Amino acid sequence: MFTPTWEVEPTPAQNVAHFPAAALAENTSGIAVVCCRPRADRSLDCEINTEWPEGNGFGAATLRASSAYRLSPESTLDLERRPDVRIRLSMIYAGMVVTDETRNRLFTIDAETIEACLAPAA
Repeated sequence: MFTPTWEVEPTPAQNVAHFPAAALAENTSGIAVVCCRPRADRSLDCEINTEWPEGNGFGAATLRASSAYRLSPESTLDLERRPDVRIRLSMIYAGMVVTDETRNRLFTIDAETIEACLAPAA
């Protein structure tokens, strides 16, 4: 399994800045998983794989947040040798008050999507 190393990685505060405003105002927590490929400049080209709950902007927020990542040169070289590998980024957005039920759902979705970006078995 490929585990990327980063030359540049956003801080938690930078990621929180992408929390969808309407979801935050309504205290809606969510999660998004994006699958990414490296670009020539070592930034990421990502697409939404999973978003919960749908329609609250968590997928778009994660796409915006993913623009701050830059792969290390070593990870970029490793990925060039494995063109079928995609990078999985999972971001959980927690509202001000999170119920145990919501917390459990967020972590369940995160666990269930751990292989979401893997290449299909041949």
